[in-house]
Amino acid sequence: MIRIDLHSRDTAAALFFAATFATPAFAENERVWPGTVSSDYQPSYVRIHEPTAPNAVATVTFNNQMVHAKDDTFQITYGEITIRVFMDWYVNADGDERVTVEAPEGYVAVPRHITVPETLTDVIHIFEWTGM
Repeated sequence: MIRIDLHSRDTAAALFFAATFATPAFAENERVWPGTVSSDYQPSYVRIHEPTAPNAVATVTFNNQMVHAKDDTFQITYGEITIRVFMDWYVNADGDERVTVEAPEGYVAVPRHITVPETLTDVIHIFEWTGM
C-alpha cells in the first residue's frame, strides 16, 4: 500500500505540477483577432469546422477584417485533424492577406492557399489523400 501525505509541502507541489503541466492542452479550432475601429469592431478569424464540400473531412474559413498588422503562424484542430496555418499580412498592393494551410500526413488542402481582400471571406477544404 502506498501512503501519500496530502499535508506535505512536497506532495502538494507535485500534485499542483501534475495537474497544471501534465494535463493535455485543449485543442483550439480557431484563431481570432479582435475587432478594431478600422474593422468597425468586427473580428477576423481562421476557423476549422465541419466540411462544407462533398467528400471533404473539414473546411477552413478565413474571414478577413482590417485588424492584422503582422504575419502569424499557428495550429488549429477539428476532431483528429490538426493543421498548421500561415497567415501572411499585406501580400499585395491592395492590402490583402493570404492564408496557407499545411495539412497533416494523409490529408491535402484544396486549394493550399487563398488570398482574401479586406472584409471578405473564403474557404479551403481538407480531403483525405488517397494517392494517385
